[in-house]
Amino acid sequence: MAAVTNWGTLAVTNSTAVLSSSSGVFQAVGAGYCYLPASSTNRDAGTTSINASLLQDLRNKTTEAPPVWTNLLTTNTTFSPQVRRDTGALDRGFHYDPIDYAVGIVTVSNATLTVTVANPSLGVTNSTAIANFGPYAGGIYLRGEGNLCAEGTPNFPIRFTRFVTVQEQPYEWGGSNTNVPILHISPNTTGSVAFRFCRLDQYPLGVGFYAFYLGSSSWYVNSLLVRDSELFLGRCDLTGGSWSAVTPSISFVNNVFENCISGIWAYLNVDAYNNLFHLGEFYSFRLGTNTWTAKDNAFDNCAIYDLGSPLVNDYNAYINTSGTLQSEGSHDLTLTNFTYTAGPTGNSLGNYYQYSTNLYDKGSRSASAANLSDYTVTTNQVKEGGTVDIGYHYVALTNGVPLSRLPRTSLWTPRRRTVTAQFCTSSFTMVQPCWARCTTPRTNMFGPT
Repeated sequence: MAAVTNWGTLAVTNSTAVLSSSSGVFQAVGAGYCYLPASSTNRDAGTTSINASLLQDLRNKTTEAPPVWTNLLTTNTTFSPQVRRDTGALDRGFHYDPIDYAVGIVTVSNATLTVTVANPSLGVTNSTAIANFGPYAGGIYLRGEGNLCAEGTPNFPIRFTRFVTVQEQPYEWGGSNTNVPILHISPNTTGSVAFRFCRLDQYPLGVGFYAFYLGSSSWYVNSLLVRDSELFLGRCDLTGGSWSAVTPSISFVNNVFENCISGIWAYLNVDAYNNLFHLGEFYSFRLGTNTWTAKDNAFDNCAIYDLGSPLVNDYNAYINTSGTLQSEGSHDLTLTNFTYTAGPTGNSLGNYYQYSTNLYDKGSRSASAANLSDYTVTTNQVKEGGTVDIGYHYVALTNGVPLSRLPRTSLWTPRRRTVTAQFCTSSFTMVQPCWARCTTPRTNMFGPT
């Protein structure tokens, strides 16, 4: 308690500090004014004799301020967990959700930015959290041959968000709050971009905050792969120009788009398999002769606007949607309702396990061909077999731990001037689960899980 007056009689313990002034007590970074300085005597001065659930929540939070990055990166750089989570003796005071990197126009030029969840120097594995701030083109900005690879794990997804989801002050850090993306590609990059096991949380619909932004006919990227990830709110807007030096290849494989406005436009190469578009809006406007494919996806209570040339599409589920993709396939399913479930605590990775059975074994190919044979849609954690289920899948768990048949071998390596982003040692069309085994439960940060 700092500079608090007229609070009457209050019983305090040895773990509580009562200070007449707040001078020197807190550190302010961005819109967060209540971090503790590195030398604070309030560190490790609290008690762990509190409610067990509250204690666990605080273990996943921090009193450390985030490092601020507005850098130009021209050499290969790795982002990993930086901010200390409060896992020892508790600190006094307010605990924030961690921000490992506060980024305001971090420009990656002719280099690769890799985001991982392991920091060997600190001996920790955590969900690396990146929060963007500032005006238009905030966040991570790619140009030249800039590459970005962000690969988490099932239990430790990498978190991308806007700073206001964490910090308390009611102002815009860095100025204007208009059209701010997590990832902005402009004017162009001939590199590749890949996200796997990531969560991207932005603003509600109607506000111009973007998870991904690729716009204007003169902007392009070699390839963008998003797999095994979850996008909440905000927008995803990807456009390809007819005279771009590179026709961007866009692949969305096994993702959740929760209440997002998602749009793919004009001259692109597009593949979308096993995604869940829940609420929100989906726009498609295909131009040119490039093939766009959408199969094994579930569209649930969202508005669909397919305005250009038809996609190759079939084996999709439309659950109480407004509209469908053009030229519907003969294997599509039309449903009026569908039920999801979260599964038991400690043996569940999210809220979109399938309680309804309508989509079981209704996909276009085998689970093995879809690279989902180590995944499941059910809370009993039975792995996929035979024909793939339609919709989003979670990695199957054994005693709460996601297990892979293959060990992790190496991080994704970008291929310059090709059309395929890679994870591990093979392209996304051949990728097998490749994360390290994780034994710590997944934590809740920045939104629903």
